[in-house]
Amino acid sequence: MAKAKRRLNKKRIALAAVILAVILAAVITAVVLLAGGSGRVSFRDISTVDPAPEPVFEVVNGPAETPSPFPRYTVTAPEEYTQTDDSSLTANRFTQEYLDTFYTQDGHYLSVTQRPVRNGDRVSLTAGAEYEIVEFAGMEVLYHREVRYDGQELVGLTWIKDNTRFSLTSNQLLERDEALQWITWVDLENPSVPETRPLEILPGQVWTFSGETGEITVSRPWQVVGNPDLPSRRQTHSFSAPPQGFSGGSSGYSNGFETWVYENEAGDMLYLTNPTISSYSCTFFSLTEEELADPDAVQQVTVGGCSGVMHLGEEESTLVWLVEDGYVELGYRGEITAEQLLALGEQVN
Repeated sequence: MAKAKRRLNKKRIALAAVILAVILAAVITAVVLLAGGSGRVSFRDISTVDPAPEPVFEVVNGPAETPSPFPRYTVTAPEEYTQTDDSSLTANRFTQEYLDTFYTQDGHYLSVTQRPVRNGDRVSLTAGAEYEIVEFAGMEVLYHREVRYDGQELVGLTWIKDNTRFSLTSNQLLERDEALQWITWVDLENPSVPETRPLEILPGQVWTFSGETGEITVSRPWQVVGNPDLPSRRQTHSFSAPPQGFSGGSSGYSNGFETWVYENEAGDMLYLTNPTISSYSCTFFSLTEEELADPDAVQQVTVGGCSGVMHLGEEESTLVWLVEDGYVELGYRGEITAEQLLALGEQVN
């Protein structure tokens, strides 16, 4: 009887050990899945459980955190392509999205967007999109064809490398195997964080291509770009007193930056803003495509010893100059000459 009890106890202990091992394995698996660090990154089709009408995928085994600064991968197109968006020019330590766009002379374009990815992120396609998940260069790639809201048919590729989700879109309707070769345009082996470099003013530009339905015009605005060392405390540039003939000086926010507003008796408005370098490159000048193409529409100037540019418009004019970690933007709504606007700029401390 004693021996039988001992055998029964041993069986119970063994069974408990097995149950404990199963529970422990389940816990470890759950922790690993939550952390997003085990196995190859893949896309899980959750369209059947998600009420959205479009195809929806969930990132499985993705990273748990987003690195900062966010690394950038170089994209290089063949010589017959013209690059209209260049992420190497606009990247800085705050950038969380990189865009490179290329056009052929006959109007075909290809754009590559790089964004941070985390485990559990969702990827949605347009309702009615055709898609398949394929293997390429050891990665899982989502190949899809869809019709955009304006009726244009596009081909797309989505894939993940380390901490980055790549989205490639083109109006050149290549079949799957041909389209997958576009991935080789991206140097997936050498990511790099934006280097420290001084600020500079990147001129606006206009390109014209010949599309199937007519001429295609693509433009880029004037921008302040760079990745300077940032001081622990930023200096604010302002008027010590309202300029002669102006009153006010009330402050508010424009595009997320503090702005001071002044007005004279004629109703002309004066705006002073101190933008900083942020996750998006800083754009200024609301120029038409004709003005962007006109080399005389923007003048190179100097304000307080700092390089800048100025645009005079019929109703609104703008003066911009670089400072250590950003730029100063002085806008004038009303009639003003170049000399008068520069004189106002020189009064800013």
